[in-house]
Amino acid sequence: MIVMSEAPWGRFYNAAQFLSEPIQNRNRVIGGRFKEPEVYRPYLRAYPGICPCITATERDGCASDKRRASRFYGRRLTVQECAYHQGFDIPSGWSEKPRDFRGTDIQWLRQQYEAIGNGVPVYMAQAFGKVYT
Repeated sequence: MIVMSEAPWGRFYNAAQFLSEPIQNRNRVIGGRFKEPEVYRPYLRAYPGICPCITATERDGCASDKRRASRFYGRRLTVQECAYHQGFDIPSGWSEKPRDFRGTDIQWLRQQYEAIGNGVPVYMAQAFGKVYT
């Protein structure tokens, strides 16, 4: 039987472990040999009362999937709100579609949600790097 915090290919972590005041439940499996990062709490798949994972399709919202942030808040999240949960601010340059982008404004917005939702939270990645400094 596989313990949820460990698997043959790596260890499970939740983004909520990496902040003193968690802002997102986001599970990731980290494999390979690495020093253990410092965490504020032991691993749980989901901590109650904390926003679920920000997804790449958060712009679309979802009324039925309880694991999505939009369901947790009861509405669609803005790009800025999604970025907050991932641990960064949106650069001002993202507000306008680049001239060489060949899609529509809506497609540009969708690209932003995808870029944010497919990332690893900054504070989580930073904790793994910090143990090597």
